[in-house]
Amino acid sequence: MTAPQHNKSITLAVPAEADWAPLLQSAAENAARIFGLAREKGLRLAMSMEEVLLYLARVLPGEAVQISLGQAPGAVSATFTLAADSLDLSAMNIVAGADPGEEDDHALPLVLASRMSDGLHVSRVGGQLFLTLRQDHVYARTSPQQGGKDLPCAPVRVEAVTDYHRIAHGCARLLGRFQARELPPWIAFPGKIMDRAANGELQVSVALDDADRVRGLLFWEYMSEKSVTFSGPWLLDACDQGLAPLLEHMLLALARSKVSCLFSNPDGTPSGLDLSRHGFELLATITRTEQDGDQRIPVWFRHLREDEGLQVWAHPGCIPFLEETYQRVFLPRTILPALDAVGRPQSHAR
Repeated sequence: MTAPQHNKSITLAVPAEADWAPLLQSAAENAARIFGLAREKGLRLAMSMEEVLLYLARVLPGEAVQISLGQAPGAVSATFTLAADSLDLSAMNIVAGADPGEEDDHALPLVLASRMSDGLHVSRVGGQLFLTLRQDHVYARTSPQQGGKDLPCAPVRVEAVTDYHRIAHGCARLLGRFQARELPPWIAFPGKIMDRAANGELQVSVALDDADRVRGLLFWEYMSEKSVTFSGPWLLDACDQGLAPLLEHMLLALARSKVSCLFSNPDGTPSGLDLSRHGFELLATITRTEQDGDQRIPVWFRHLREDEGLQVWAHPGCIPFLEETYQRVFLPRTILPALDAVGRPQSHAR
């Protein structure tokens, strides 16, 4: 777990010139140390920032650039802000590459920066371009804990837990009880879970018995303003008494929000989980090929708001199919033909 985050940041304003690279390197290394980033990660952040500046010095020499170094959830980020309407950042695409045979491959610095970063994000607001590089913190991996014999069935209560030791204990028991394919990768890093929870990025619901022993866990996070995905619920005893309370705790927390869609996380679904008795519908089944054969993973869905209907425009040839499909899934839709200005069917639905 990293130090508490208080939105601290360091901001530099420099011209896009190679001579300023040492300043960026020094600022990145010092900021990484202040924000608790591992030394190796700090060096990678400094190198990626230097590569971006070298690229800008080639394509936009002398352009004013603002760089902000700050804390992100579980990471340290560097954001470049500049006014550029024609800047080509395609080299940062994951499928991009550089041609070592070219004498002057000006995109090579972007390729290097993207490969050295744990994440990157590019956005444009008005005439400003924002390029953010991210280096994740290094978290300690917890060891699986074998639970021994199952605890006897007992009533449970559910709480939103933010205590590190309780979450770490629960994660260790999950790793000892469930197979890796049933758990998201971050379950092995309770420190990362705590940082995400402290930032409001991840919610944790824990089922406890009267002796405060962890009986089950459920994690959920916002994917957008109106959709949430959840991982679990995982039960740590032979009973299913914690299943309904964990789901209810999540649903009550979302009841007054704008969330309308709830999905299960395919990377965090316990084997044999059946939520059809708890108001969820089977949206899809994903087949994943493992060494011991194909595994079929259900994706559960629940609509949290009443669907009052919509108008949908479609090509006339698609209308019968859409009407039949919407009726089959009980979604009220009015299908209208999409026509152009002279009444001809358009090739794309709107």
